[in-house]
Amino acid sequence: MDWLEYSRAIEPFGLGSEQYSFCDLSLGTVRNLASHVLGQAARRIEKDWQERWNYRPVLLETFVDSRFYEGTCYRAANWRYLGMTVGEGLVRKGRCYTTSPKKIWLIAD
Repeated sequence: MDWLEYSRAIEPFGLGSEQYSFCDLSLGTVRNLASHVLGQAARRIEKDWQERWNYRPVLLETFVDSRFYEGTCYRAANWRYLGMTVGEGLVRKGRCYTTSPKKIWLIAD
């Protein structure tokens, strides 16, 4: 089973978590700040979800707009690059959303 099949298999159970945004404002000089924050957030979300919903996510996923970013901080934080979306956006009955293709990054427990 590849990662996308795995992600689709657990989606109905709500065991995954999608990161909607992450911004490194570079307000100071801290080495590896972005990957450090991502690592801490991934560890913390397990505890928070366990406490709030009585289970922990088995994977986290995020999307990076490759027109502007490479996803270097995700690579540095040991996230796995899965590939590109097709840029069709959200699929909802009766609606059509378009967007640019995004890089898919995932980290699993």
